Amino acid sequence: MEIEYSLTEEDILNFNLFHSDHSPTTKKNMLIGRLLLPIILITFIFLLGFPRNLDFNIGIGVIFFPIILIWFLFYPKYFHYCIKKNVKKLLAEDLNTGMIGFQKLLINENEFIQITDFSKIQRFERFITKVEENDKYIFLYLSSITAMIIPKSVIWNNNIKKDDLYYLLENKIIKKTN
Repeated sequence: MEIEYSLTEEDILNFNLFHSDHSPTTKKNMLIGRLLLPIILITFIFLLGFPRNLDFNIGIGVIFFPIILIWFLFYPKYFHYCIKKNVKKLLAEDLNTGMIGFQKLLINENEFIQITDFSKIQRFERFITKVEENDKYIFLYLSSITAMIIPKSVIWNNNIKKDDLYYLLENKIIKKTN
């Protein structure tokens, strides 16, 4: 099976956002970031208002409650913005040749060859750790943080049967864990 396509910066960004939404470590970090500021502000309100009267505590609470609520509600969007910004910076560096642009995958029962304008990588059976997908992409994970990105539009446009691709991936390419 042969698949040819081109990856864009948007494809790389979409993978990183998908990965951040599905990674247990990143989910934990986002939850900590989402809760940390509200906890600090509530502690600050309590400590600042404790020696004073009740009216002062209510006044400070009224001021900080909207800030806490806005932070809690909009932190995931801010987190995604930071991921996009960092990935764009990393892609702008000169060390990313082959990530964006022409990609060609040759898949058969014994090997998997990935060809870009800058490299040719031959892999043998059982090197993919897992396969994930969303509505636009299939992600072939090589490790917990790296994956090959295959746009689904390429599969549909080249009349590749998704079942055939998954058969090869599941029976020959994906690393089996016992």
